[in-house]
Amino acid sequence: QYVWNRRAGQDGFSVERKSGLDDIDDLRASEARADIVRWSLAMAVCFKIMLRMTGQGYYHGEMDEELKWKLDFDRMRLRTLMSKVEFEEVDRALRVEDTGEERRLLWQTGRSEPQVFHNQSQPQQPGGVYKVSMEPSCPQMLILLNFVAREVRLHSNEPYGYKERFLPEFIKILKSMMVCYDRVSQGMTTPLPMPYVNLVRTLLLAYLFSMPFFITYTDGFLANVVMPTLTAAALLGIDQIGTELENPFGEDVNDLDFQAMIMGLEKEMLRMLQLAGDSRARDSFVWLPVPKFMQSETTKSFLWYVALQKEVSHVEVPRSRNLGGLRVRHVNLELPKKGSQ
Repeated sequence: QYVWNRRAGQDGFSVERKSGLDDIDDLRASEARADIVRWSLAMAVCFKIMLRMTGQGYYHGEMDEELKWKLDFDRMRLRTLMSKVEFEEVDRALRVEDTGEERRLLWQTGRSEPQVFHNQSQPQQPGGVYKVSMEPSCPQMLILLNFVAREVRLHSNEPYGYKERFLPEFIKILKSMMVCYDRVSQGMTTPLPMPYVNLVRTLLLAYLFSMPFFITYTDGFLANVVMPTLTAAALLGIDQIGTELENPFGEDVNDLDFQAMIMGLEKEMLRMLQLAGDSRARDSFVWLPVPKFMQSETTKSFLWYVALQKEVSHVEVPRSRNLGGLRVRHVNLELPKKGSQ
């Protein structure tokens, strides 16, 4: 127990020796931590996908090529955090059009292909528009929450897990996350009533146009020119601020920076594994470079993102920031010699 508590400290023990003291419960605990981390990151990426889809796709039933290529990167980011079967179940709920070129480049092999976004330009769609189904369906977030709930229930009353009485608290947290997800989606898809907007702007214009008829010229330049101009600027500015604050979940400069939040979550999750002294769970994840067209998504430095090691084992991951993008790792298999078994 002493070694377990200090396995991340400078206590003179090597990582190999500490790992040799682990039993089956320690191994299962490492797997549980890694699963919770990857599902948490997957939910964050899924939330970003919802923000992309709601702005154009689910509201207008279509999206342009640039947005679709960014959406494909987010989908591949999900693929690097889960298995093929898990991803197919989650991605099926998206219901967005894919071209034959996209299917060939991204999904045909059945494994994650993040290097495509470094080596290929976005495929061209005739007309430049992708169709999105607007029929009601199960959202991706609900499927992910089901995976997380199943993962949480799996480790209750286990020697390495938690007591059963804490399970309802975890369920409450998952429920609150789904409620927050629904509120954001509702806020993005529910515009202000047009009669209200027209009434406010009509009264504002009527006030500004009628103001010159009530000016007394003897009051001077300050009262007749400067103050009405400042009043008009203030009223028009408040109206424009209200329009911008109506939906703070887009990708404009003054919107909430969700990509930076995901970056912070990735760092905190991996740091949590380090503080727990679980080097096995920490080594389950690697940092992959971000394609250039995605680096402008946030005002902060967005150069790396987290992926599951076993899902990108076929990809050559650069060890330095000075290197380029991802490449497929080619393994040369030696053929057995004649007469050998």
